[in-house]
Amino acid sequence: MQAYCLKCKTKREVKDPKPVFTSNGTPATRGACSECGTKMFKMGRTPAHDGLDSAKHTFVSESKKAELAKKPKMVIVESPAKARTVGRFLGKKYRVRASVGHVRDLPSNRMGVDIENDFRPHYVVPAKRKDVVRELKQAVKNSSEVYLATDPDREGEAISWHLAQALKPAIGPRPVHRVEFHEITRDAIEHAFAHPIEAELAKREKERRSFIARLHRIRGEELELHDEAEAQVVVAELEKAAYTVAKVKEGQRRRKPSAPYTTSTMQQEASRRLRFTARRAMRLAQQLYEGVDLGDGPTGLITYMRTDSVNVAEQAQAEAREYIVGKYGKEFVPDKPPKYKTKAKSAQEAHEAIRPTSVLRTPESLKRHLDRNQYRLYSLIWKRFVASQMSPAVYDTISVDILAGSAGVDEKPYLFRASGSSLRFKGFLAVYEEAKDEDAQDEQERKREEIPPLTVGEMLDLLQLLPEQHFTQPPPRYSEATLVRALEEYGIGRPSTYAPTMSTIQQRGYVERRGSRLHPTEVGIIVNDLLVEHFPDHINVGFTAQMEEELDRIASGEREWVPMLHDFYTPFSATLDQAREKMPSVQMGNEPTGGMCPECGHPLIYKHGRYGKFIGCSNFPNCRHLEPILIKIGVRCPECGGELVEKRTRRGRTFYGCANYKKGDPDSCEFASWKRPLPQPCPACGGLLAEARKGWAKCIACEEEVEIANLLELEKVEKEAATT
Repeated sequence: MQAYCLKCKTKREVKDPKPVFTSNGTPATRGACSECGTKMFKMGRTPAHDGLDSAKHTFVSESKKAELAKKPKMVIVESPAKARTVGRFLGKKYRVRASVGHVRDLPSNRMGVDIENDFRPHYVVPAKRKDVVRELKQAVKNSSEVYLATDPDREGEAISWHLAQALKPAIGPRPVHRVEFHEITRDAIEHAFAHPIEAELAKREKERRSFIARLHRIRGEELELHDEAEAQVVVAELEKAAYTVAKVKEGQRRRKPSAPYTTSTMQQEASRRLRFTARRAMRLAQQLYEGVDLGDGPTGLITYMRTDSVNVAEQAQAEAREYIVGKYGKEFVPDKPPKYKTKAKSAQEAHEAIRPTSVLRTPESLKRHLDRNQYRLYSLIWKRFVASQMSPAVYDTISVDILAGSAGVDEKPYLFRASGSSLRFKGFLAVYEEAKDEDAQDEQERKREEIPPLTVGEMLDLLQLLPEQHFTQPPPRYSEATLVRALEEYGIGRPSTYAPTMSTIQQRGYVERRGSRLHPTEVGIIVNDLLVEHFPDHINVGFTAQMEEELDRIASGEREWVPMLHDFYTPFSATLDQAREKMPSVQMGNEPTGGMCPECGHPLIYKHGRYGKFIGCSNFPNCRHLEPILIKIGVRCPECGGELVEKRTRRGRTFYGCANYKKGDPDSCEFASWKRPLPQPCPACGGLLAEARKGWAKCIACEEEVEIANLLELEKVEKEAATT
């Protein structure tokens, strides 16, 4: 360690360094010059302070204490919206300010970690945060106490720690408290400030049943048909067979409600039902958590939205049970409040599940205070929570074995099996039926497909025989919902990282979103292949999940972070050096398009940028002409008759627009749609149809909704009629 020597007039090594603290708690080091012996003094924390806690102020006069006590108390949260809501409940004795996120970070222009000195981080205040820190310091000086009220998770804990460090000179003798709350309501805020804590660094898709009888056994043997010829032999025999009910098995099945939302399940459900990206769902949830103006000031509507816990406070369960009994009846609540267990491999946070702060604030009662998307997400959260506290649904189940016998096969007839169920008691499904969402639609389908009452020995008539060929299907591509679920199951990431992960892989051009599915790009495939080849021990889900577990152990105090980093970095550094030598440099793009630049006449080429593939001039940088890659979708523009093409925003989001659009030309066609247009015209008005939701299309002119399967069937009939 070096310090400036006044006699030598240069930096010298400090001999016999001794850690000290000034009267206001600022760390410093005393020692002597190793060359001339002159006494030296170095301000700030140094390696000599390792293992020592920060000293508290050694002396505060009574007059100073009295002066401070007259000043208001200072509360710091992350966002202005949260500050407004929290300030509303605290009153005039408190001043609530926002840090607007993190106030310190590792430097971006140099290595911010001293690897040789046990990975010591060097934090700096970014330029865009210096004004915020300056204002917070001034506000702290005009306060009597400081309360750090950032979010109750790892990120919030880190923000509080950095605030305490950055504001330390201004804090001086003032007491510093850490407060946590999981919902922004008056009771939660008052309880949190009455019980401040020490800062710490840690805290299904539904099945569908088929009710169509399927061929199960052939003459006592398991079904196995290898080609169409074999199938036709079976069909010929079955068309002449007599069908008899051989066995009827009845029973009951109870379907329990799902647990209230965690971050990942909320993102998955918002993706499936509302078509929200993970990032959009989290942004809306943050707005609901931080507070919405209900006429008498901002009010927090849901609990904290970054959580992997399914726990629910007893007070919230009691309120929900009382509401359910009043709305639906006593039989709709179980004898005891349900307890749920998280399925996440890496569950670690001690938060509550995502739930409304009060079930008495029904979605309908808040509709006029929320925008459309806030309302849709709040409805989802509210219904899921209320349903989670209700009784299971009860189904009557039935399984029927049908024997198909005919001359020559009566001894070993064909066996068909049909199974189905009908709803006996709605239970938690009553909430979904009122909302008329996908579950209600499923129930209607089940009612149409119920098996009629049958008795053993009853003869049945064959109405239709459908021989079908099924091929093994490849695994479906990930959607954001299924990718978030996979990350959670593998133990990769945390509630706060799922949405940024989805955004990052799309913004960097590693994947692109087509409809609801994520498709890897050429860049993504090449990057993945190179990393897997040269970092086989690090680029795999096992390593990532193990690293998450190690971080959990550090957070809980079971392991020291410096030895863990040494264990990781030593082999990683060797692998990194090998990769620098052996990994090939890949130049993407530069394939000719066959066209010429309209500005300078040079050939146009395909290029790859941060947001994906595009067309540029080969004469770059002398010519900066750019063109998007237009993918025709076979549909005409409803406004000008031009070709509709698939386009992408700068952020990589897919939309559909007219190929005749020219930037800066007010006379060019500006038609655009986020929904994919369909080639079939609207059967009601002949207008343009666009995909609306799964299996349905909507006309942009008359807003008629049409089932896509019916459109395709109608198109098929029209083609057959045209050829006859």
